[in-house]
Amino acid sequence: MKLKLALFAITGITGLLFAINSSFTEGQLRTYGVDRDFHAGLPLPEGSNTLFYGAGACEMCHGEGDLGPNPDANTDPDGNDISLVTTWQSTMMANSAKDPFWQAKVSHEQLENPDIADDIEAICLKCHAPLGTFNAMHHAVPYSLDSLKTDPIGLDGVSCLACHAMAPDDLGSVFSANMTYDTNGNVYGQYTDPLTMPMNMELDLMPTFGAHISESEACGACHTLITHPVNEMSESLDTFYVEQAIYQEWLNSAYSVEDESCQDCHLPVMPFDVTISNRPPWLDSRSDYARHDMVGGNAFMLRIFADNGDTLGLTASTTDFENTLEKTLQLLENESLSSTLEIESTDDDSVTYAFALENLAGHKLPGGYPSRRLVVEWLVQKQNGDTVFHSGKFNEIYGVIGEDEPFEPHYDLIREENEVQIYEVIMADYLGDETTVLKYAHHNLKDNRLVPRGFSTDHYAYDTVRIVGQAETDANFNEDNAGTDIIKLKIPLQEGWEQWVVTGRVHYQTVSPNWLEEMFSYSSDEIDLFRYLYENADLTPVLLTEARINGFSNIKEENVAFTIYPNPARASFRVESSLVMDKILLYDLNGRIIDTLPVNDRQITLSAVLSGTYLVKVVFENQQQYTRIVRVE
Repeated sequence: MKLKLALFAITGITGLLFAINSSFTEGQLRTYGVDRDFHAGLPLPEGSNTLFYGAGACEMCHGEGDLGPNPDANTDPDGNDISLVTTWQSTMMANSAKDPFWQAKVSHEQLENPDIADDIEAICLKCHAPLGTFNAMHHAVPYSLDSLKTDPIGLDGVSCLACHAMAPDDLGSVFSANMTYDTNGNVYGQYTDPLTMPMNMELDLMPTFGAHISESEACGACHTLITHPVNEMSESLDTFYVEQAIYQEWLNSAYSVEDESCQDCHLPVMPFDVTISNRPPWLDSRSDYARHDMVGGNAFMLRIFADNGDTLGLTASTTDFENTLEKTLQLLENESLSSTLEIESTDDDSVTYAFALENLAGHKLPGGYPSRRLVVEWLVQKQNGDTVFHSGKFNEIYGVIGEDEPFEPHYDLIREENEVQIYEVIMADYLGDETTVLKYAHHNLKDNRLVPRGFSTDHYAYDTVRIVGQAETDANFNEDNAGTDIIKLKIPLQEGWEQWVVTGRVHYQTVSPNWLEEMFSYSSDEIDLFRYLYENADLTPVLLTEARINGFSNIKEENVAFTIYPNPARASFRVESSLVMDKILLYDLNGRIIDTLPVNDRQITLSAVLSGTYLVKVVFENQQQYTRIVRVE
């Protein structure tokens, strides 16, 4: 690729050189919610290396309209800036190389396995800093975390050309960032008739139509990561481990069949035309403009970015990060998971609640990096606020109270407060011991993350994205390939149980305190910095969904097992079923048995029963039990 700008534009580079000394002080760092200063954002790098330009070169035309002769370009109908560079700049993709959690984890992995430290860096930098890494590979020179910290182009993260210069070669079958980059100056986009002159003249790049830029295969190049585990001596075990496989999860879903790509959710198309460049001023607008919001699930890190922009040398402003955080929370809270809650059944001394969850994402939930998890909280309270039952409760550092060591199993039924449903990946080393060191990860002890709609154990990609642990045999986990699960709570009845307020919640955590224990047992500049940021951050998990039953009105009634008529009843009612009944029982709402009837007498007389609401339970010959409500007037 011929480049007209051979030297780095070094404006603002001082702020990008952020190798942090472990002697940093509290005054040098931003802490969440305490005297936070507004961060204006540093300039984007405008320079280049041999293969790539920084996003600053793209910003000239594809940034705010005011940067060029057409101020109306890159705006929505209300004049708001929706330019490619501005919306991308505050995403996890743009800041992948500056992510302090990622840098700390690279350092942790190297400290665990110093003999293969270079190999670890090579794997991690390809995805998180592709512009610097692939340029170094092009010149056959080493590239390290230390190299990255003084390389403004590498620090640009998953920048514009990290995707748009990706060649279509073998996408869908190359993973772990083993994609090919175009070296002939082609820059791929979604439009079949791009205007080539401005970019070609200014940067010697050629806008070119590339269908692959709109396909999930392009995302799969990095979002399928295969690692090669080692033992405690850093010796290769001659096998592989799937660290993440979002692309294969999507393949094994209804979204793939329905031709809904990753881009359809993460780069949403605007319902209006947009002029995509602020020059030349006469440029026509385009339809199907894909806004580069690129939101995912990492609200936790976006909060840290928003509050520590100066410390981390970030190019987006506090306002930009807060905008992306708002979009991220919108996705998590409204478009990721739905739920319903109902009383499934009662028996002589207990009540069972059913919390039904449906994954709305096109991949497993939570997706991606194995530190992420969903925690199910059950809260049962009396009308006066007294707690009857509480499972999945967080402590002051947002660990889960009652969580088992080394991890909680998958549950279908919760009976005790120390039983907590957590949807997660648990990695194990080759000896079968739980680990959070990726280089030791040999297999999974547990993967009960919620699967997407259409997910099938018969799909050719299933071996790559297996369900692992008790969820494999849970009959209602992904029943009928619906991407659902039902987690039940069974607790003893108490006086006044019909007035209980029962709440089911699902919380999302990017990383839990127990997942960080191994890493925080080490010290390095990167680990110390992240530990400080973590301990001063807002660690509140994101509430994905919540459902509540206020009292008894939401009881689940079985409409097929038997019928009651008339209902409402006065002096009497009848119970009828086509199935063979063994017993008929009448309960009040406190769970007390009022009457037991033989099956040959299906006429229940109510002369001694006061008006109100009652339960009729029928036990069938096969011992199945169903409950319905009868109202007496």
